[in-house]
Amino acid sequence: MAPFWTNASVRAFAGALKTSRPLDIEPCPNRFVLDTRSRAHRLDLTPHAMISSGFPTVAADSARTLSLLLGIASVMAALIAIALAIFQTRQLKQQIERLADTEEALTKTQERINSLSSEMYEVLKLSEAAHSTPNLFDNIAQLAENCAVVYPQGSAYLTQFVAGQLETLVNHSSQARAGSIEITPSDIADMAVTLVQLAEEGDKIVTTSYVSTEDFWTRPSAQRYLEKTTDLIANRQVDITRIFLFDGPESVAPSLAEMDKQCRAGIHVRTAFTDSLEPALKRDMFLLGNRVAAEYILTTDRRDILTLRIWDAEHKEVGEVSDRMDRLVRSSTEYSPSDPIPTPPTDLLAEGAT
Repeated sequence: MAPFWTNASVRAFAGALKTSRPLDIEPCPNRFVLDTRSRAHRLDLTPHAMISSGFPTVAADSARTLSLLLGIASVMAALIAIALAIFQTRQLKQQIERLADTEEALTKTQERINSLSSEMYEVLKLSEAAHSTPNLFDNIAQLAENCAVVYPQGSAYLTQFVAGQLETLVNHSSQARAGSIEITPSDIADMAVTLVQLAEEGDKIVTTSYVSTEDFWTRPSAQRYLEKTTDLIANRQVDITRIFLFDGPESVAPSLAEMDKQCRAGIHVRTAFTDSLEPALKRDMFLLGNRVAAEYILTTDRRDILTLRIWDAEHKEVGEVSDRMDRLVRSSTEYSPSDPIPTPPTDLLAEGAT
């Protein structure tokens, strides 16, 4: 259908508008007629004439517009439905994942409950057995309380020692249950070997030797101790100082060979005479940095070791042993194999005597 503005009547009407002649409007029922005083230029504006001449009606435009809007609304509704379906699908997936996690957590919880039930059953059996034996329950309770502190907080040596003693106790109780028991002698010198093994790269160890050289340093365990200290010097660059204590110059000779051997092993050997030392320094002591300290309690004749006391860094005794070692080093003399009979400086001797 050709657009209405191409109609010949409209073109004639437009042309008439350009003239100066007045327009006559002819009233007719249901129509308006514009007369340009020329029949050739009459324009009929009735709805029928407008439709037949190609003029679009408002109703037709509205119908097409409405149809277009309805189409757009349908597309939008479909898109919204798709988006909603995607959103609901994601939510469903998340809920499924949460349910799976919850199921896994419940499974683990059930396993833990089963484990706790088994452990509780074992504890009840242990408690029943412990209560049936005099003092056993109290001893086990104290042991558990002590180990709970020693294992996470104690030094490596203390932890190792306690674990070893527990193992020994279990072995002895198993033997006693079978009707016999075997007790092996323990050499404290072997424990001393374990003690020096705590040294780390670049650590410093200071020890004294007040025990009888002929009775102690000739033992196989003492030789293993010396070998271990030599290994620490070579492989971990550990600085080791040992101060030999003598009652007088006449007691030095039996120890010369041992001191020479330790000097060759890389140990810094020093000597001191007990008559110039305060009583607190006349001891066999061990100091590893500021972490571990120990004292060897000797027999009266100093030919053997009775007891070994060990303190870790948290104990105040470590600081006290460190102070004693400092005073002892200042009161001692460095030994070298070229100086067979060491003598302390007179000023340090006088200071120690006071």
